[in-house]
Amino acid sequence: MKNTFKSIDSYKGILNKFYFFENKFDLFNLKLKNIFFWDYIRESVVFFEIYLYYHNRSKDFYENKKINNFLIYIFDIYLFFSYKIKYLFNNKKYDIIIHNSDQILTKIDNKYVHQRTYFFIKEISKFYKVLIIDSRTDILRSKKNYKCDVITSRSWHIFDVLKSYLISFTNREKSILINLSNEIDQYFKINFKMQNKIENYLKRKLIEYKRYDKIFKKFKPKIYLYVDNGSRKSILNAAKKNNVKSIDIQHSNISIFNPIYTYQKLSKKIYSPDYIFIWGKHWKQKIINKSNKITVGYPFFELNYRKYYSNENKENLIVFISDRPSQEIQSKIALELSKKLSNFKIYFKLRLDQNHLAKKIINFNNKKIKNLYVSTDNDPPIYEYLNKSKFAFGTGSTLLLEAMVFGNQIISIPVFGCLDLIDFIENNQIKIYENVEDTVEYIKNEKGKFKLKKEEYFSDSFAELLPSINKIINE
Repeated sequence: MKNTFKSIDSYKGILNKFYFFENKFDLFNLKLKNIFFWDYIRESVVFFEIYLYYHNRSKDFYENKKINNFLIYIFDIYLFFSYKIKYLFNNKKYDIIIHNSDQILTKIDNKYVHQRTYFFIKEISKFYKVLIIDSRTDILRSKKNYKCDVITSRSWHIFDVLKSYLISFTNREKSILINLSNEIDQYFKINFKMQNKIENYLKRKLIEYKRYDKIFKKFKPKIYLYVDNGSRKSILNAAKKNNVKSIDIQHSNISIFNPIYTYQKLSKKIYSPDYIFIWGKHWKQKIINKSNKITVGYPFFELNYRKYYSNENKENLIVFISDRPSQEIQSKIALELSKKLSNFKIYFKLRLDQNHLAKKIINFNNKKIKNLYVSTDNDPPIYEYLNKSKFAFGTGSTLLLEAMVFGNQIISIPVFGCLDLIDFIENNQIKIYENVEDTVEYIKNEKGKFKLKKEEYFSDSFAELLPSINKIINE
């Protein structure tokens, strides 16, 4: 297999260069439309483009399954006006607004729900009035799955795009964006040409700020709880204006090379949540922003750990934990390992949003590969395999950390996504190999039984979750 990887140190250098760049040019003080806008775009636009440029990925494998866009637009228009009518006549007040933004659903309690927020909603809604803002189109299923009020935000993006044409920038503001775009290109020596992307993104965020300002004023919640993907800055700004306490739920491995959670300099121009609910005490020192960190654990993992973990002997099993940017590379490695390690079984776990790619990745009808299995429905659950497997392979998924707690030896390849696991890589707890031959040699000779201490990384979430909410809401 052709080696197209950079070294882990080179990826670290790119991140450090990014942090140096934003401070050198004093970007946090840039102002448009009366907002300090750099924190709006630094991760979701600028760093994301840098990430995509350097990450080994295939465009075909990165794209989602094509669907009939026209029908979606019609349905979105229906949802938008349905929401507007219900919004106008909804005079309720809520204690907490929870933002379901993850498009990937997981089967819990015999229904498909958002694994990051589901347990929070389940516990909190027993004692508080909760409103869910859900980004999925299947809003009817969402309403059925949650015992609280739900409104859909899936349709808002169409009208945000239309409204954005009504927003214009002055010549001075355009000059700021042109200069910023040129500085990015010159500093990184890559022709990104980000001006239009930044301008369009900012327009939508200005609209989003006004929308949530109205939502917070109307429903008067005490808490806004969400999962951060770097694009919530305008909502955090609106929450702060309306004295709504914001809480981010940790959803990924975190290191100082994660720009969502890392700032070299802290200032008033940074839009950080008031609180971050972290999995365990290990993560407190990894987050460098203005937020208060509270350990509440990871309920979904806690449930599966209690159900599936045992001290039984490990089998000759390798679990591949796929992620979208690296899945084509991983599928090729899985195929080669299946041929070179005939005494091992290989389980290739696709994310739920990747199921349509299964046959594209590996031909199910190829009966010659008897030791390779591709999961498209998570049945049986991956945790059942992690309890049996000796090795897990991936590039940045949360499941890699969970696999370490289950006693798996972790193998990865040098891609950008590995930086969230840099502490484990530098401590030699995760092995990085650039070719299949070295990977095979390691698997054949590895005798170690390294295992993470669960208590350091994941606290008892069912004991900490509700008391933490009670404390914040009553402050």
